[in-house]
Amino acid sequence: MAPTGKNQMSEPRSTLLSLPQELRDHIYEYLLTTTFLVENPRPGEIPSSLPLHQHTHLAILHVSRSTYEEAMRVLYRHGHFRFNAFSAGSPPLHEAFENMSAITLLQDITLRLDVGTAFSFDYFKLQFAGVATMLVNHIAKLDPGVPRKRCVVEIEFVLDQAFLLGLFKTAGDFKDALGCLTGFNTVEVKLGHLKMRLGGVVESMIPLYNALDERLATTLGEGKGRYKKGHFCLVYHPRRG
Repeated sequence: MAPTGKNQMSEPRSTLLSLPQELRDHIYEYLLTTTFLVENPRPGEIPSSLPLHQHTHLAILHVSRSTYEEAMRVLYRHGHFRFNAFSAGSPPLHEAFENMSAITLLQDITLRLDVGTAFSFDYFKLQFAGVATMLVNHIAKLDPGVPRKRCVVEIEFVLDQAFLLGLFKTAGDFKDALGCLTGFNTVEVKLGHLKMRLGGVVESMIPLYNALDERLATTLGEGKGRYKKGHFCLVYHPRRG
């Protein structure tokens, strides 16, 4: 009998890929679930093209094309992505969003709107409000067919918060945009760096806070407010039974 040649032998299958899909997904989740701070966005897939300031075991993404595709699916589903709306990067986040096809797959998103940083880049109040509204609207319009876990809109004020939450037209637009985040199981609106007086919130902020809660309740349902670590935090569960 003629010996079997090496060219007739099949390539050994990856040990990881030989495991059941459910077990592989658990492995990917263990390796990749973390918080990613996304800044200076560039077109392309988020983990491969955007700087991640809190790395995890991303080497699994480079094992093979099959593991990459499987692991990315788990990463998008379980990772927490924090987007800084204003940073030294170019293009600005509201422009880069248009080129981020992967953002449609994300399920846990935090959008940080820092007034002080925006002003340091020469944004005027109306420009800041316009960009903030645009970004929230973009997130609100993500495919409703994809289950969304949580959206946090984190607003860091420095001096004047009335232009974003007050009676101006842009304030109404921004609050309406927040009210459209109904595709998430949990929506949090966090207001930080408020003016403080003797450890308490300044009185002028309370009506704005209450008006915001009342506006959002019309679409997001009854919210739960709390004050924690220097932030007012309003929490809503639009999909609760």
